[in-house]
Amino acid sequence: MAEDKEPHRKSLLGLCLRRMPACITNIEAYERQVARDRGCQTMWDASNVSFDLYEQLEALGSPGSGWRPMKLTVRAHAMSLLTEAISDGLLEPEYVRLLVRLCLQLNCGTDAGKLAASVEMPLLGPRHSLSSLTESRQFLPLREMLQSFKGRTSHAVTLQWLSSLFKRGLLPVSCLCTRPFSAVLESSLEFITTSRSGSSVAAFLSACLPLLAVAGPENPANQRENTEQTLISIVAGVVAAATAMTGARGIGKEQKRRRAWRRVLFMLDHCHFQVRRQVGRRRRQQFLNDNGLFIFALARHLTVAKSPFADMALQNQAATELKDVARGAESSVTIRLQYYQATTLICWLAQYRSKSCAMSIRESVTELCSRLDGLGLDGCFGSGLRTDVAFVLAQKTKDLRDLAFAESLRGAEGPAKVSTMFSGWHWEEGISEWVLPDQGADQKAKQVVVENVPQDAGQPSAFDRYQGSRAGKDMLAVKVTRNALSPRRHRDSTGADLCHRNRGKGAMSKGSQSTTSLSSSSSSRLAKIRRKSIRLSRPVLGLDDWDDLV
Repeated sequence: MAEDKEPHRKSLLGLCLRRMPACITNIEAYERQVARDRGCQTMWDASNVSFDLYEQLEALGSPGSGWRPMKLTVRAHAMSLLTEAISDGLLEPEYVRLLVRLCLQLNCGTDAGKLAASVEMPLLGPRHSLSSLTESRQFLPLREMLQSFKGRTSHAVTLQWLSSLFKRGLLPVSCLCTRPFSAVLESSLEFITTSRSGSSVAAFLSACLPLLAVAGPENPANQRENTEQTLISIVAGVVAAATAMTGARGIGKEQKRRRAWRRVLFMLDHCHFQVRRQVGRRRRQQFLNDNGLFIFALARHLTVAKSPFADMALQNQAATELKDVARGAESSVTIRLQYYQATTLICWLAQYRSKSCAMSIRESVTELCSRLDGLGLDGCFGSGLRTDVAFVLAQKTKDLRDLAFAESLRGAEGPAKVSTMFSGWHWEEGISEWVLPDQGADQKAKQVVVENVPQDAGQPSAFDRYQGSRAGKDMLAVKVTRNALSPRRHRDSTGADLCHRNRGKGAMSKGSQSTTSLSSSSSSRLAKIRRKSIRLSRPVLGLDDWDDLV
C-alpha cells in the first residue's frame, strides 16, 4: 500500500486496525490477572502493551513520515476511551452533546452514534406532547442526534441507535409524540421505499410501532390518546408509501417497486405478530385498548387488497385476519374503538395519497372504502364508514366540493342510518356556522347512548373509561360525522348507534325506553347549544403537512 493512501473503511486492514483498542484492553486485563495470581507485581503497575503495539505499527511505514493508516488505530483508541468515560458518568451531558456535534460536523455519524449510545442512564418521559425535550439535561445528546435529520439523506446510524434505545427501555415511547421526533418520522416515511435507507427505516419502525400499540394503562389517558393518534398516522403513512409504489409507473423498475412493497408488508406483519403476543395479557387485565391489533390488520389488508404484487392467497389471508379481529370484539366499546380507528386511519391515508399520488380525496375515499366491501363486516363498516370518512375529511379540508361529496353519500345512504360515533356538530342557518352542544348536553347525549347500547356484564365501566379518555381531545378534529354536518337545524345527535345496532338486535328491546328518555331531554339539550366556529387544531406532529412520501 502506498504511504499517501488510507485503507478503505470496509477493508480487512481497516477492520483490524479498528479492533486494536479492544485487543489492547484484553491484553492489559490478562497481564493484570497474571500479575495478581503470581504476585510478582501489583495490579496497578502501568502496562506497556499499547506502546509496544504502536511502535510496531510505526515500523510498518517509512522512518521519516511514519505510517498513515495508524491514525485509524489512534482514532479508534480515543473513541474507546471516550465511550468508557461516558458510560462511567465521568462526562457531563453538555460535553457529550459537544462531542456528538463535532462528530456530526465532521461527517462521522458512526462515531456520533457510539458516543450517544454510551449514555446508559434511562431518560424520563416528556411532560406533554408539545415538549421540545428540554426538561432534563440528559436529553442534550438525544436532541443533538435528532437535529442531524435536518437536511441529510442517510440516517441509518441514528435510526439504529434510536431503535436500541427503545428496545432497551432507555427511551420512553412517548417521546415519539413530541415535536423533535417529527423530523425523524417524516424522514422515515420518505426513505422507507428507498434501497439505501429502507432497511434501517423498516427496522426502526418495527421496533417503535409495537411499543406505541401496547401502551398500557400505567400511562395517563391523554398520553394514550396521543400515542394512538401517532400510531395511526405513522401506519397510514406507511400504507400510503406502499400504495404509491404499487401505482407508480416506470420502465425497468418493477422489481425495485416490488422489493419496497414487500419491505412494507414485512414490517406490518412483524408489528402485527409482536402486538398479537400482547393481546392475551391485555385482555386478562381488562384494559380498553385492543393493543392496536385492528390497526395493523386493517393496514395490512389495505396494502394487499387489489395490489398487483399480491396473489389471491395473500389477499384472502389478509382479509380473513381482518375479519377475525373485527368479529372478535367482545363489547360495544371495542366495536366503537375499532370504528374510530378505521375512520381515522382512512382519513390520514386519503390525505397522504392526495399529496403523494396527486389523487383527489374523493377518489381515495371511494377506492379505500371499496376495499372493505364484500368482507362481510357487520354494522357501520359498509356505507356508513364511507359517509363518516367523507364528512370528517370535509371538515378538515374545508372544501365545499368535499362537503358536497359527503352530502351526496348521505343522501344515497338514506336518513335511516344515523351514526353517533362522534360528538354532534349542527349547522345553524341563522348564523351560518357550525355549532356544538355544550358539555352538559353532550354528557346527556352520552348517557342516552349508553342506555341504548347493551354493556357486557364483565365490563361495566369500560365505556366510561373510553369516553373519559377522549374528553376534551380535539387535536385531529375527527369527531365529526354526517349527522353533525347535516344542514338540518335540529337533528338529534343521540340516536341509537348504527355500529352496534347492526351488529346485534339486543338493543331493540329497549327502544321504547330510549325514545322516552330522548324526547324528555331533547328540549333541554337544544336550549343549551352554544355557538362555536370550526377551528382545526394543528396535529401534535404536524403529520398532515408532510411532503411527498416517495
